[in-house]
Amino acid sequence: QVDAQATRARLGTLDAALARRLADLRSQSDASDAALNAKLDLQTALLRAAQADVQSAQAHLDTLDAALAQGLNTLDSKLQQDIQDLTASVGGLQQQTATLTAQVERLRLDAPAIYRQVKDSVVQVKVTKPTGEATGSGFVYGEDQSIIVTAHHVILDADAPSIRVVTEWGQVFLVTVEASSQEHDVALLRLIEGPLLTTSRLQLGDSDALEVGQPVMLVGAPLGEPGSVTTGIVSALHRTETYEGYTVTDMVQFDAATNRGNSGGPLFNARGEVVGIAVAGVVPTSGTGINFAVPSNSVAVVLASVLR
Repeated sequence: QVDAQATRARLGTLDAALARRLADLRSQSDASDAALNAKLDLQTALLRAAQADVQSAQAHLDTLDAALAQGLNTLDSKLQQDIQDLTASVGGLQQQTATLTAQVERLRLDAPAIYRQVKDSVVQVKVTKPTGEATGSGFVYGEDQSIIVTAHHVILDADAPSIRVVTEWGQVFLVTVEASSQEHDVALLRLIEGPLLTTSRLQLGDSDALEVGQPVMLVGAPLGEPGSVTTGIVSALHRTETYEGYTVTDMVQFDAATNRGNSGGPLFNARGEVVGIAVAGVVPTSGTGINFAVPSNSVAVVLASVLR
């Protein structure tokens, strides 16, 4: 009995110790859980703060992207407008440059260069008339180089077989009269023996574009001297003159020296274009420094009737 009681007392002591141990373990577990929960709560709070920061940063980036896109669009639009304005300015400058170049060309006549370019296309026209031998000038025209342009009064009262064309190098060609206009004082001759091959083809300029004061150059055979050059300026426009029994309108007045034999010779502008054909020695109002030419546009009318 004594042993049983001792055993029971011992068991009671063990039970008490075990109970205390269990209580201690429970207390420690509760403390660990509380610490863990607190740590989890802190980490959750930190995570949520980080997420809020990320969202705020993303919103800020979106705002910056939108501002950048708007700025780029504005800059692109401005650049496009600047390019358009610059293109328009360049176009305007190019137009002004072209206008100034044309004005300079009209005012600057390089007589030696033009003469070298046209000399072999200018011919002497010799005509046997009942009153005797007459001379004039003319020039080769046309793609086939078989047409000679001269003045109507040069061949007036002449039969075709008596008309000859003499080149700069002295070659003589017989011609037929292709067309002749008293109204315009223009005659077109056609070479019988084929084309007169020259190194250049003369072009007609627009005589309506002539201006008073513009330089001109006359090439012809005054007094039978072929290849003669004189220069001057346009003195007046749209003159009407009566000579050889008929009236010619819209004539160009110029002051380059002119003599008998120049009639029918080409009058050139600074670009080397034919802007008229000379009328020499037959206009009553002619005098020193006062000479006349049939405008190239009148020549073009007669040419059109033959070359159409």
